[in-house]
Amino acid sequence: MKYILIISIEQPTNEGFNLSELKGNEGNQNYLLPLAVDLQDGSCKVVIWCRVFNVDFGSAILQLQ
Repeated sequence: MKYILIISIEQPTNEGFNLSELKGNEGNQNYLLPLAVDLQDGSCKVVIWCRVFNVDFGSAILQLQ
């Protein structure tokens, strides 16, 4: 299973907040962020993570536009 997690930049992935299972591997996807996530300082990133192998498949830093 692959999951979408939100973590602080310095936090280990497996300690992140689980947003959802990955909805698919193609196309656009939308996930709701919890209200507690503060994007003001650029210290959060979203990660695609495989729990079985404890491996990150990709990540991106979240920033306000």
